[in-house]
Amino acid sequence: MKVTPNPERRAKLLDNARSVSNVDTQREGIHLSDLTQCVTKSFWSKYGKHKEKTPDKTVMFFLIGLGLEKMLRGIKDCPCIEASKAETEKVTCTPCRLFPPHSKTCIVAKCVDGKVPVEAPEPDEKDGILYSPDHWDDEFNMFDEMKSTRMGWKKDATEPSKGWPIEWVRRIMGYCYATGTTKWGLDVFLVIPAELQVVDFEFSVEELEEFWLGFIIPRKWALIEALESGVPPTPYEYNEDYECKNCEAALMCENAVLMKELMEKTGE
Repeated sequence: MKVTPNPERRAKLLDNARSVSNVDTQREGIHLSDLTQCVTKSFWSKYGKHKEKTPDKTVMFFLIGLGLEKMLRGIKDCPCIEASKAETEKVTCTPCRLFPPHSKTCIVAKCVDGKVPVEAPEPDEKDGILYSPDHWDDEFNMFDEMKSTRMGWKKDATEPSKGWPIEWVRRIMGYCYATGTTKWGLDVFLVIPAELQVVDFEFSVEELEEFWLGFIIPRKWALIEALESGVPPTPYEYNEDYECKNCEAALMCENAVLMKELMEKTGE
């Protein structure tokens, strides 16, 4: 038996993954996630000066997230089932009435035996900011955010060992304000132990208003001004320290700071 690496096929598969996930696609408009993470990095991504491909490892973890969302959302009856039920209302046979046949003429592309995947809610907009919730749970009458992580978990299984990631909390608070709710679920798949933790976040109306008006809106205007002027938001002012680690745009921020210092010295 002989086994040899196949880099060409590997590259093709990664390109397929990029195409399906749209991980390298430039998004139009300002999204909530642009403002809950480092705004300066969001600028570099949108302004077109940072066009490197997403690292292969990041793409693979992104695919884990997409697969997770699809599986956890589950499936529901296809509309064709309702049509089948209507057709069997006149049937006197009890088993046939309880288990109507699946319509063989169903034209829903994703319909399999009368079931279709539960799709994510449609994207929406609040104060000029686009947002896209992961899931609406009909049974519990609430939205929830779905995440996968390699972080460790405390023995009591109540929170990640480093605390809830601040970007997750910001995103959830933003979703709550934008949709007019005070409660949001979080479903976390821990990759290494293969565990699923599910919790609910609840906030006061005052908390959400203070967060949106005092944190999100100022960041939105900072990003808009930067995009219009072509000058990045002040590096290291709109980020958490950990975000600079392994950031693809780190060098660009360093150069921007050096350029600003040089201009101040020369009086330009």
